[in-house]
Amino acid sequence: MMPELNGAEMLRRIRADKRISSIPVLMLTANDSEEAELDLINCGADDFVGKSTSTDILLARVRRLLGSGG
Repeated sequence: MMPELNGAEMLRRIRADKRISSIPVLMLTANDSEEAELDLINCGADDFVGKSTSTDILLARVRRLLGSGG
């Protein structure tokens, strides 16, 4: 948990700032419920993973977001 604001609010601020709004955002969270996933996607997350996600899956998703594919 972040001390000042939650992930959804941070994401809203990123998406509202035209200087950084186009940066891909992958949300990593301990709350991997369907409700949390929908909330983050609706706030503009490009992808979403739970903290229990394997390193290989996480790296594949980061590579995809960065456009390197492999």
